[in-house]
Amino acid sequence: MRVKEALNFSFKQLKRRKKRSLISMVAIAIGLFSLIVLTSLSSSIKETTKTSLKGFSSNVIIIVPVKVGNIFSTAMGSAFRAYQGRLYEKDAEKLRHLPGVKLVSKVIAGNLLVKFKDKEMIKQIYCVEPDKFSSTEKSLRVERGRWLSSLGEAVIGGDVKEDFDGLRVGKRITIANQSFKVVGELRKTGNSLSQIDNVVFIHYKKGRELFSYKLAEQEITAIRIEVADGYDVEEVAENIKSYLMKIKHISREEDRFFSVITKKFIEENISSIVNYLNYFFIAVALISLVVGLIGLANSIYMSIVERAREIGVLKALGMLEKEIRMLFVYEGFFLSLMAIFLAWIFSFLLLLFVSLFISISFNFSLSFVFSIIVLLFSLIVSYLASAKISSFPPAYALRYE
Repeated sequence: MRVKEALNFSFKQLKRRKKRSLISMVAIAIGLFSLIVLTSLSSSIKETTKTSLKGFSSNVIIIVPVKVGNIFSTAMGSAFRAYQGRLYEKDAEKLRHLPGVKLVSKVIAGNLLVKFKDKEMIKQIYCVEPDKFSSTEKSLRVERGRWLSSLGEAVIGGDVKEDFDGLRVGKRITIANQSFKVVGELRKTGNSLSQIDNVVFIHYKKGRELFSYKLAEQEITAIRIEVADGYDVEEVAENIKSYLMKIKHISREEDRFFSVITKKFIEENISSIVNYLNYFFIAVALISLVVGLIGLANSIYMSIVERAREIGVLKALGMLEKEIRMLFVYEGFFLSLMAIFLAWIFSFLLLLFVSLFISISFNFSLSFVFSIIVLLFSLIVSYLASAKISSFPPAYALRYE
């Protein structure tokens, strides 16, 4: 039998058993569809986090009084309230004299009640030293008005403006029952790491008053350091960590009272989380895919058993065993090929629809690999399933029940 005739015969056999073929095809398609969508989403998360990190300066170090593991400090500073360790103004002053430290900026951060007209909301308040902070935060862009200069002023992030109807430069807001004049609006970054879009900035000295009931005398919530040109950021960060452990009498075994955060630190933690997420997505998709492949194997085997008499007739007419096996191999190939095509079409349409609402990258590299695996598996299963029945003598196959 020629290849063209064998392909045509196999395709007709699939059409004869439409329901079973459709169920097997859909089972495989669902598994591959899940794999394509989940791996693409994982890839999109990785690209989004990489984009977010662009707003974090490579020569900036942030120190927070809490151990940061897989929780990320914001690029602005930290709203963490330390319970195991604390940072003070004197710590920041001592760090100024370390090699490689160009600038030290103190930050007090926390949540306070903000009121504009009749609306009240809890917002993150960052109390900063204006000139020093703007030097260490490269994503800071004033869209309207100007940056902070005096105690009674406030600068708002893009989301804060949207949360309060009519709020703009020149208006006054109330923070913890104290009035502030809005002198600037920041350009929206959309950066989930820096979070400056949802922050109200006020002067550091004013923040000392507002947070006096929460913090100890001279306590701060973060220290931001700009590293001088020509110095290795990671090396400076390690020196800072060692120095803080020394002056606070902390041993390596007790290394849980503060964190020294650099861009590399965040990249490594994000990469670790995204990788775990990717493994989870692939595991979930593989389960669906394996179920589909098992369904395919069962469908092919049952098809072969039910067609024992047909195989007997073909052998009686002189068809060779290898030709009979190839008929079933072609059927498995057709079935899996249609399933792959279906999975790709629906996954592409879904991801295209999702991309209308959120930014998503289409990464199909892994999906190509698994599509090839599905094809190879179907060919192997079809060949093995047909091995036993195709080897039966014609007379035995004709009376096979």
